[in-house]
Amino acid sequence: MGRSPGASRHEAHDTTKAQDAMLRGAIPAVSLGLFALFVVFAVGHVFLLPPSVGPAMAALAGGTALAFLGLRLGWRRVARLPLSGNALATGIVLLVTLNCSAHLGLTGDPDTSANFAILAVAVGLFVLSLTWLTGMLAVIVGVWILTALTIADFPLGEYGFLITGAAVASFLSTVIRRRLYGTLFTLKEESETQTRALAQSEQRFRLAMAGSNDGLYDWDLASGEVFWSDRIRALLADGDDFGSSIRGLAERIHREDIERVRSQFHSFLKSTSQQFEDEFRIRYADGSYRWVLVRGACTRDADGRVERLAGSLTDMSRRGVFDALTGLPNRRLLLDRLARLTSRPRGPQDEETFAVLFLDLDDFKIVNDSLGHKTGDDLLCEVAKRLQSCVRGSDTVARLGGDEFVVLLEKVHVPQGVQITLDRIVAKLGQPFQLAGRELYVRPSIGVVMDTHAYTGPEDVLRDADTAMYRAKDQLPEYAIFDATMREHLTERLRLETELRAALAREEFVVHYQTIVSLETAAVEGLEALVRWQHPQRGLLMPGEFIPVMEDTG
Repeated sequence: MGRSPGASRHEAHDTTKAQDAMLRGAIPAVSLGLFALFVVFAVGHVFLLPPSVGPAMAALAGGTALAFLGLRLGWRRVARLPLSGNALATGIVLLVTLNCSAHLGLTGDPDTSANFAILAVAVGLFVLSLTWLTGMLAVIVGVWILTALTIADFPLGEYGFLITGAAVASFLSTVIRRRLYGTLFTLKEESETQTRALAQSEQRFRLAMAGSNDGLYDWDLASGEVFWSDRIRALLADGDDFGSSIRGLAERIHREDIERVRSQFHSFLKSTSQQFEDEFRIRYADGSYRWVLVRGACTRDADGRVERLAGSLTDMSRRGVFDALTGLPNRRLLLDRLARLTSRPRGPQDEETFAVLFLDLDDFKIVNDSLGHKTGDDLLCEVAKRLQSCVRGSDTVARLGGDEFVVLLEKVHVPQGVQITLDRIVAKLGQPFQLAGRELYVRPSIGVVMDTHAYTGPEDVLRDADTAMYRAKDQLPEYAIFDATMREHLTERLRLETELRAALAREEFVVHYQTIVSLETAAVEGLEALVRWQHPQRGLLMPGEFIPVMEDTG
């Protein structure tokens, strides 16, 4: 994998800072060297130069010193700004210095050179004013007087105008430059803050990738390029060429799941949702297939098309969400899928919704007790296979425990699609099972919840499907569709059970005796004792209203 753009930016930033530090370190030496050079020239004018050139050379030396002193102080003051911020001023100072030096050295004309000397002083003041505004006027006056004393026939009007103009320019430049430096300083701080935040974000991302068991991906749908984390490559490719397109993942999806996954993803692309989630089997590097959960969040353009999708791939086999005996999703995974469905917005007019079938095998305990638990386990595995053969790839068959199974039908037409699946399950499970050298038959009891629009939680759906399943045990055909009266009946039964326990303590049961009369002799041959419940609110209750509850509860 290549280096990240963030790392390149950090290296470039560090290189620039190193160059700035090197140049700043050279400023004092350059300033001192130039100043010493011009002082030597000025002192040695008696021996080397015409007498009139010496004062001009001294003025030039002073201007040069002021210029580089200003630059030096300016960098100290704005040390956090890049060196390029003073590039223009540096260039002006060096250009004027070289021009003055060359002219004095070649012509020796003090009058013309004096103009260059005064200009050098002005440049020095201009740069010095960047950080030394308070001493600017005093320095200007001092240089003015020094120049007038050392240069013969000094025309105060002409040079005074130049120096005054330099002072005004210095003052204006101070205001402008300080505002500019303030803006640059703010921008620089914001840039450094963003750079630090980006570095921290990239570091967190790298640590998250290294410490997470989940694989991460980032898919640019416009270019087709996909970033795969090292974790995904290790799980699925193990050194093989995984590529940088979505094909590397799609080719490893189980053939029984691929069409469902494509359908789910195309539905997501056409929707307005920002979240994608799906579960499927995928081939690992060792050749085995395992269930994975793929999640993603997307960005869409103005037309609603997905531009980018990024998320994670989670190995579901590590989460303990599959039944060890049958390999089916367990209660935990079923609730997770139900929670996802109940959280989606749904309307009562939707033709497609989800339905839940709660299934229990009648008299399964007899199989376990008579033929052994091994045969019972084999029967459960065969039931699981038959149930899976009755549903689509997008549906879920889960085992809750014991002989209880749940079928979750997603995007199903109600009631036609549910009825088709019910008939298929009843017919399939009605066929004999060949186990332990015997031919076994099982009868399922199925509770169905079709109208799921009002549900907001997974537990409520399972509760009502379970209620309908118990109603199915007492009737034909083998299934019952839940309605609100079942819940009312169950609530009444629970209330009656609670009141029965209290009735024993309050001695609310009474005995009514009924005579037994012989039809031949009309003589009383005995008495029949009949129990009645003297309910404090509902009056006298007959045995048929409470005896079945007592028999079930013991």
